[in-house]
Amino acid sequence: MPSVTLHNPEDKAAIKRALPTTTQKIITATVARLYVAYPDPTSWTYSGIMGGLAFVQTKSTFFFRIVDLMGSRGVIWEQELYENFEYTQERSFFHTFAIDNCLAAFSFADDQEASVFYKKVSNREALKKSKSPTGSPGGTPKSRKSGFFGSKKEKKGAKGKLDKTQIGLPSNFRHLGHIGWDPNKGFNVQNIDPEWKNLFEQLDKMGVSQEDIQNNAEFVSQFVQSRGGPGVAKPSPAAPTNRSRPTPAPA
Repeated sequence: MPSVTLHNPEDKAAIKRALPTTTQKIITATVARLYVAYPDPTSWTYSGIMGGLAFVQTKSTFFFRIVDLMGSRGVIWEQELYENFEYTQERSFFHTFAIDNCLAAFSFADDQEASVFYKKVSNREALKKSKSPTGSPGGTPKSRKSGFFGSKKEKKGAKGKLDKTQIGLPSNFRHLGHIGWDPNKGFNVQNIDPEWKNLFEQLDKMGVSQEDIQNNAEFVSQFVQSRGGPGVAKPSPAAPTNRSRPTPAPA
């Protein structure tokens, strides 16, 4: 996995375990959070999915695959790069693309890793000339999810072109902070959002010790992230009815 830019050895190991190289080639990987223009097609919403984002090549195509870094769930989300797939770098740390029913975006924890990721995806045609894995196109655990809304098979060429002028960042957007777990050091926090700091402070005031948090770190992280992050609680949205684009962010 020479192109992986991750600095954290625990994250690298988790990605290698979840993505066997016998059936796929890991082109590059980093840490990212998934946003979707759903249920409101005019604004970005955090999907609750965050982890090790890998750009991989299988025998027949390319995939984005997100690996659970907080627990042991393996691949928790994937997206095939269908024919005429467009990948746009809106900001150094915010990249957009189309999936079933809506637009999606990656928010990266590290700008340099995001830049490497963008270049690899943009130059993927050159990678087709290299030797691809000989195994089956899949090769990921049964727990994976295709797309965002279910297990529906992607149809090549089914997505429309993106209009860059109609895609913007959410008004309350902040750069992603990466929160990992090191069994020897506890929570590994990089560029942490203020809400996480407030959450830990609130737990401390409630009498929850650092030892209690460490002993239940995996549960705390998964519970909070599954609900959109600290301080966020949103009901499950209904299925979208159209594919409108998010409006541009204010200048």
